[in-house]
Amino acid sequence: MQSNADKVARMMGCWQQDIPLYPTTMCKDTQALRLRLITEEFNEVVEAFETGQTIPEVAKELCDLLVVTYGTLLTMGVNPDYAFSLVHCSNMSKLDKDGRPVRRADGKVLKGENYEPPAMGLVMNMPNF
Repeated sequence: MQSNADKVARMMGCWQQDIPLYPTTMCKDTQALRLRLITEEFNEVVEAFETGQTIPEVAKELCDLLVVTYGTLLTMGVNPDYAFSLVHCSNMSKLDKDGRPVRRADGKVLKGENYEPPAMGLVMNMPNF
């Protein structure tokens, strides 16, 4: 089964968008485009929630946001699956010594005493697809 990153990479190939083999800094025009795409999709998610759209409609907007996020990582030459794995491991380290989440009053999970930040520098040494 293809990962989401593989699917987005295939789509980008069909659309003739470049995916560097190694991490690289995007030019200002590409950064601006990617930021516009992410902002546009984020605003569509907000609108879907605020207007009471159905679960399938909200899910579609959230998935569009994932697509542009994965695409932006690929445009940076970062393997999204690997980067996500690093962040996931870090998030799991937020649990306290008993394996429970530490929460803020509004429900947000906070960093516990065992928290380890993700080693995102590793993505610089990980070739893409």
